Amino acid sequence: MPPKSTIFGTLSGDLTEKAAKSLALAREETRRLSLQFVGTEHLLLGILGEGTSAGATLLKAAGLSIEHTRNVVERKFGRGSGVIGVEMPFTPRARYAWEIGFVESEDRKHSKMYAEHILFGIIRESLMAGTRGGGCSHILKSYDIDIRDLEKQVVECLVRLSQPSVLVETPIQLPTLVEKLVPPAVIAERVPEKPVISQMREAAPEKLVTSAPVELVTEKPAVSVPPIATTSTPILEKLDWPPNTLCAGVARARLSASLLAYVDQEQLGQVATSSPISLESGDILSLDVLYISRERLKKSKSTPIPELAVLIAEQSSQLPILRAKLQILLASGTEVGLLITPSERTVTVCGATEQVLAEHESLQLPSLLPGYALTIKNLWLPTE
Repeated sequence: MPPKSTIFGTLSGDLTEKAAKSLALAREETRRLSLQFVGTEHLLLGILGEGTSAGATLLKAAGLSIEHTRNVVERKFGRGSGVIGVEMPFTPRARYAWEIGFVESEDRKHSKMYAEHILFGIIRESLMAGTRGGGCSHILKSYDIDIRDLEKQVVECLVRLSQPSVLVETPIQLPTLVEKLVPPAVIAERVPEKPVISQMREAAPEKLVTSAPVELVTEKPAVSVPPIATTSTPILEKLDWPPNTLCAGVARARLSASLLAYVDQEQLGQVATSSPISLESGDILSLDVLYISRERLKKSKSTPIPELAVLIAEQSSQLPILRAKLQILLASGTEVGLLITPSERTVTVCGATEQVLAEHESLQLPSLLPGYALTIKNLWLPTE
């Protein structure tokens, strides 16, 4: 497993050897520049430095080399102060890119993260972030590379990773396998030369009944079929119920209703659900629930960054990427972020500090909504 990051959490995914080496080289490039955080540009250098993956081959074909790219990174972003941390965590955008790659590996049912997943993540982050993306975005643009075309090539690599290995393309010939395992003499004893019905016709053709159809079959050894196990437990009781999507939807509806009732009563601003937010960087992030104060609405002609941003995890595998999204929102002007996890029945409050609220505790937002309170237990479906 890759090293941990104490600031942005543990990196997700088991790595192939080439991906692990790419990550190690990315940290080495960060250390060489006397920096404390690994950025997307360092992940790019790590893939180039490893040099043997399909992703590295694509980058080289696009005109990148480790030596020249290393010089471009140092010239554009400079060197650090010389104080190097032990953990060397990721920047928020590098973290976001990593989680994009991890989710891609999960969606494609890959058992491990390849270097190509990492490359896909930093390229997709570059496309989403626009002019304010991570360092990789600036590096690729300095080479005048068509980033969308490069992404398509990486996707083609990922598709090939999903295909069966050429080693199993030739099917096993069953007779050959049987001949190797069972002596020919034994086969001759057990397998008749002619179908059973043919032997019967030759022995006594006048006794055959021809008025009814006869099924022509060869003699096969009897197969003992075990009885089907029965159970008195209803099938529905074995299913996960209620489903995660329903739990998330209930939490979204109940939180938005609670916020809306309070905000409307106090005439504080607006509450919305399932709303896309455009960042200055060009990113578009969809939020489950948001709150924007009346003052902030007056100052902006378009939809401003919300003071309160809420994301709900339908699956536990979504948590890392949702955390990365909240980090970007907090860096863009959001004051408080809420990460709701119905499967754990918890709400994580992110801001200047981080606090995890259990279901018996109360959610309060004194800096945004003085006097507002909601017991966490009221967000969930009843357990009985």
